[in-house]
Amino acid sequence: MYKWFGNTAVITVNEWTNAGLTARQLKYDCQKGYVSLYRRGRNGNSLIDVNSIQRPDRLEKLEAVYGRLESIEEKQDRIMSEIDQLKEALTELVKSQTVIMERIGTGSFMQQPATQQKEEKSVFQTPVIDPAARDWFLKQTTSKGLPLKSEAISKYTNRAAILEACRAAFVRHREARAEQGKKPLLDEFYAGAVKFYIEQRIHFPCDLITNKRIFSNVFNDYLKDGYKSIMHKAIGNKHARTVSEKTDRLLVSLYNREDKPFMEQVHRWYMDFVAGREEFFDSDTGEVFKPKDFQLEGKPLELSLSTVRNRLKKIPAIAATLRKRDGYFNEKNNFAPKHERKRGEYSLSKITMDDVTLSRKSHKGWVNLYAYTDVVSGYAFPSAYIEGKPTIKTVEEAHRNMVRELVAYGLPKPAESDNEHHLIKDIPWWGDFWDIVTFNDSATSKRQEHFNRQQKYGVKKKNGHVNNRWYGRGAYAGVRYKESGEFVEKTYDFEQLVADDVQDREEWNNSLHPDQKTYEGMTRKDVLLKHCKPDLGKIEPRYHYRMFCEPVKTSIRNNKRIQANNQIFWLKDVESLERLKPNSYEVEACFLSDANGNVDTIYLYQGDVYIGEAFNIESYRYNECRAEWTDRDEENYLFQNKETSRFYGKMKEWKEGLVKVGQMSADASREIAAVKSLIMEPAPAKEPDPEPDYEFEDCESNAIKML
Repeated sequence: MYKWFGNTAVITVNEWTNAGLTARQLKYDCQKGYVSLYRRGRNGNSLIDVNSIQRPDRLEKLEAVYGRLESIEEKQDRIMSEIDQLKEALTELVKSQTVIMERIGTGSFMQQPATQQKEEKSVFQTPVIDPAARDWFLKQTTSKGLPLKSEAISKYTNRAAILEACRAAFVRHREARAEQGKKPLLDEFYAGAVKFYIEQRIHFPCDLITNKRIFSNVFNDYLKDGYKSIMHKAIGNKHARTVSEKTDRLLVSLYNREDKPFMEQVHRWYMDFVAGREEFFDSDTGEVFKPKDFQLEGKPLELSLSTVRNRLKKIPAIAATLRKRDGYFNEKNNFAPKHERKRGEYSLSKITMDDVTLSRKSHKGWVNLYAYTDVVSGYAFPSAYIEGKPTIKTVEEAHRNMVRELVAYGLPKPAESDNEHHLIKDIPWWGDFWDIVTFNDSATSKRQEHFNRQQKYGVKKKNGHVNNRWYGRGAYAGVRYKESGEFVEKTYDFEQLVADDVQDREEWNNSLHPDQKTYEGMTRKDVLLKHCKPDLGKIEPRYHYRMFCEPVKTSIRNNKRIQANNQIFWLKDVESLERLKPNSYEVEACFLSDANGNVDTIYLYQGDVYIGEAFNIESYRYNECRAEWTDRDEENYLFQNKETSRFYGKMKEWKEGLVKVGQMSADASREIAAVKSLIMEPAPAKEPDPEPDYEFEDCESNAIKML
């Protein structure tokens, strides 16, 4: 049973365990500040402050065994009600004794007329439960934000029904008296109402009222405030709190200091402040906190350590201090709410990426990789590896690996990147390559983190390529070995770690897609290749390669030949030579090699000016020994002739319009210009001589005659 020490209700530890709770639960609640001890004792006789119990499940078990604990206000009301009831009973007893003595003296017993009794009874009618009253009480909450208990709701609803019946009776009584031209008999009405209340309380259980004065106050409050007057004054009343909102803000502000004080230190600071031994002020405004503003009834408001802990462990206090005490990362991942998303429909709609640390060490330390993964298909692109921390160069290498595979498979450019701020924020071309860039504030919202875990405890664990941490649990725990008093960990060659990871990635990509309902019988690689988003743009090598490929300085030889990547290239268009700077054949070549290191096409730049592209001439070489020629050699020879002919044709075009230019000095030109030219009269034309008369002989006829 509950015991009272002053205004504090307590139970012993033995009573705590008898109610079905354990000593372990009590120890845990004390450590977390969910309950406080009033006084320590031995053999289970330590006293527990019942009012300090915060967990509802603990209170339910205690109330199921020992009944509901009355608050101080309820206890005072009950005592006052009992006193008033005793006074009323004593008064009625005195009156009854006086009436009996008078009746004995007169020899007659005065009885109330039957008609008056019948009229008095007819004023009150049977109460009816009002559904609106029940709904109103269901919506109410306590000062802690908890809903009212079902017992309290039923009790309040029953009282509302009785008081509503009394209100209707009072209206009828007032109207009946008004017809007679008289005022209502309030004293008689309240007496009858109390009797009616006590009778109906049997069918509608609620708090007992036996005093007319108390009932009149309750009834008048109901007429004025309605259902609100029925609830206990301490429910939902912030002014009834011992710790005010101003005190709460001071405690949270102290707890939110840069030095991250413990709760015990905050309690000591506060107690010194209200006692006048410490002074606090607002660092921004300079306003000084006054101890008199933190007083209760003219006395310093002293708080226990458990009260301070309880205030600082409330959700608003944690929300106000978590970022400064635990950091932004912990706030976003463990405290703040997160969005709910669903997987997309098409591959290459979104590519997620992140740096990953392999669970096994190399001889030089941890090995990190930067991974790119398609969100919809789960296809993992080739990663970039580094011993040590990843850099921007690592990200660019992983990006080149992704583009290399997309070009090899003939796939379009992805639309969106899912990445973190780290490293990516320092890459200037990132927003130019991606149509949409998503920076994740939380690690849990980044899809690559999910893929990392699935691979680590899926295919990598199956292949034995995972070294679990020693602090893991169960199947996730690793074993540590000790040599000469020091913990040692097995290390591996860097090349072996990379080869194992490549093997795991290939197995991952060629395994069945987890959503077999949508992609039946398809692997992750199949989904990537066959379910691309149809409206994606193409990869433009001459524009995109310039962003992430490291340029190689080279020069154009013989207006055609370029050497890069230990290979020979020929300029594709002769017109590209017109874009070169004067007397400058130095260019920068941007290219992306295939998986074997070969390059088919390079793209040439001079500064920011695009010059043109060049193709690999290796496949167009022909045998210099004509006796060994094949059809392929003949074709290559003709191809090279055509290419050189195009150059000579362009040279001929450049020569068009050229003239043979003579040269003389300016003085000679002026002297020549100063000489006056003599105009000669042309000689008269002679008439032609007349043609002589010739006689032509017929030689053929003469020859015939001579024969």
